[in-house]
Amino acid sequence: MHGRLTNVQLLRALAAIFVVLSHAAHETFGMAQRIGVDPIFHQSTRWTAAVDVFFVMSGFILLSTSYNSFAAHEATVKFFTRRLVRAIPLYWLLTTLVLVGGLLAPTLLNVPITDLGHVVSSYLFWPSPRENGEIRPVLALGWTMNLEFFFYGVLAVCLALPRRWGVAAATGALVGVVALAQLMPAPGMAISFWGSFMTLDFVLGFAIALAYQAGIRISAGAAWTMCALAVADIAISASTEPGAFDWFVTISLPAGALVAAGVLAPQVATVSRLPRFGVLLGDACYSTYLLQPFILRPAAVAWVALVGAGAPLWAFVGLAAALALGGGLACFLLFEKPLTAVLNRHLKNWERRREARALALQPAE
Repeated sequence: MHGRLTNVQLLRALAAIFVVLSHAAHETFGMAQRIGVDPIFHQSTRWTAAVDVFFVMSGFILLSTSYNSFAAHEATVKFFTRRLVRAIPLYWLLTTLVLVGGLLAPTLLNVPITDLGHVVSSYLFWPSPRENGEIRPVLALGWTMNLEFFFYGVLAVCLALPRRWGVAAATGALVGVVALAQLMPAPGMAISFWGSFMTLDFVLGFAIALAYQAGIRISAGAAWTMCALAVADIAISASTEPGAFDWFVTISLPAGALVAAGVLAPQVATVSRLPRFGVLLGDACYSTYLLQPFILRPAAVAWVALVGAGAPLWAFVGLAAALALGGGLACFLLFEKPLTAVLNRHLKNWERRREARALALQPAE
């Protein structure tokens, strides 16, 4: 990938904002029951379509950054270890906090944690059912990471092949698991989870990456038109509850259009403060996404106790979302970014030592 794409970071920021707003709005259902008012959003509101945007961007970014790594020496090992370094520290920390919180204050958990196997699966990013049957890890929002790690594994294996065959194999594996989940009478829990139509979001990201690498670009006007049509498609479908394939058509494809518009259009300049701040929010999206329940739930409890029906719930949504975004930004700057930098330095040193040992073991000519 040639340089940093500002639009992608801004799109990540917008996606994070919409996910946080959606989850803050979701909190109003329980709050409304306790204070005797109506919740402000219906459950079918599609603000969570931003998750599909993240999946499409993941497919685009990881294929783009790995584009010249196919069939390279130890490409599979290097790719997967880098993903582990990037994802594990914060995820494991917050998963552990959920477990500790569940022990100290079980009433804070929507679903009790009673199965040790489920806990182990959560740390290993393996799909596993909760007490209520939902396939979600201990840190419930981490279901997205379970799907991401399946994608990481597929792409990591396919990096051992030449690029053309590797991309084809990864695409075939992702499409194939979706087909298996739809066609098999009893596909099993893991295949059913990985075979969600949302898995095809990664394939859409591949297509955008290939278009970008091929030099395809669009005008700003075309990009804005694509964005308007995509948002309209999502908004029009917001009053219905779609089936799996309908979700792909009404959510995944528009998400792909949004990412394609951001990637292939002229990039926004970051000379002013607002775009620079947007890029920073995009950088912090992983911290924001994982940390938000630790901010939104206490904020909801505090609002019910201190404000109650004294202010509209939309004010709670705005305030809680701002707190979650601020908390995610602080977590990124104070924890995720410096720790990842340290771990990456250690990883590079480890890779250099491995390469030196491999060279030392080669027979002299």
